[in-house]
Amino acid sequence: LSPDALLACDVIFVCTKSAQTEEAAEIISRCAGPKAVIVSFQNGTANPQVLRNSAKPTQQVLAGMVSFNVVWSKGAAFHMSIDGELFVEDLLGVSDPIVEALHQAGFCVEARSDMMEVLYGKLAVNMINAINALSGIPAVPMLNERNYRLAWAACVDEALEVYRKSGIKPVNSKAPVAALPYILRLSNW
Repeated sequence: LSPDALLACDVIFVCTKSAQTEEAAEIISRCAGPKAVIVSFQNGTANPQVLRNSAKPTQQVLAGMVSFNVVWSKGAAFHMSIDGELFVEDLLGVSDPIVEALHQAGFCVEARSDMMEVLYGKLAVNMINAINALSGIPAVPMLNERNYRLAWAACVDEALEVYRKSGIKPVNSKAPVAALPYILRLSNW
């Protein structure tokens, strides 16, 4: 697919890794139409602003979040490995048709006015990724091992302390982020 195809897109979902956001932003700025709406479905908290910095003045950039794992198979095949929902920044008149289209496509979607807090909540939960990468063990088996959960709890505790000192109040759709370390420290289940 050529980047020139972006010209015909009303909505563009950015689903790259954070390291590719600037490149994606440059391509979108150069190739997308002037009225395009750009949704950052990426981990991390800085990506929506990176996209806004490069967007045309007439384009809208919305923060978004994917609460489930996506596994990329061969070619253009993707697998939703656990149930979850999508979150889109609630911007009056802009996000409504996107949410409706995603609902019609079978996704569970919620428009949120507190997307930065949602992104910080996901960042705290994603502290498991570093432990997963270092151990080489998939996330589900890690959850069955208390020592891995204790390491994850310690990482989340540190993130929450940084958030507290920075005045950030992370949110999570399923449970309070602050409860995660307590849950992770429970005996094996």
